Amino acid sequence: KQKMNTLIHGIGVFVFIGLNFILIPKFAHLGAAWAVLGGFSILFILEVYWVKKLIKLDKKYLFNRISLIILNSLIMGAVLFLIKDKIHILFSVILGILVYFGFAYVFGLVQKKEILFLKNMLRFKQSVSALGQSKDQTLDRE
Repeated sequence: KQKMNTLIHGIGVFVFIGLNFILIPKFAHLGAAWAVLGGFSILFILEVYWVKKLIKLDKKYLFNRISLIILNSLIMGAVLFLIKDKIHILFSVILGILVYFGFAYVFGLVQKKEILFLKNMLRFKQSVSALGQSKDQTLDRE
């Protein structure tokens, strides 16, 4: 299993490199973007093909999820396109994140239990960080 996974990712690397050599000289940054899209598409197709051999894959569920992700991305892109000249780029990035994850929640791509899990992870990280700082302060006093 691991050998096939390594082979698939190796093929993906060669596709990325090949597309970059072909597309970047002709199209500059747009060529790089198309190379990434093409490389990830090939990688995705190969991985789905391989996974189908290992486990039963629900094609309808997979298609539904991918469609919602694409729709979500298009909505975020449309919102950002409409406001691109109206607000600073930093606020555009923040708004894009909020729009994407907001609609991901609305569409059911992200569920409440996953949000709660992330909150707990952040709280744990903060408590560990605070614990580390208190240990550092204790060591400084000694």
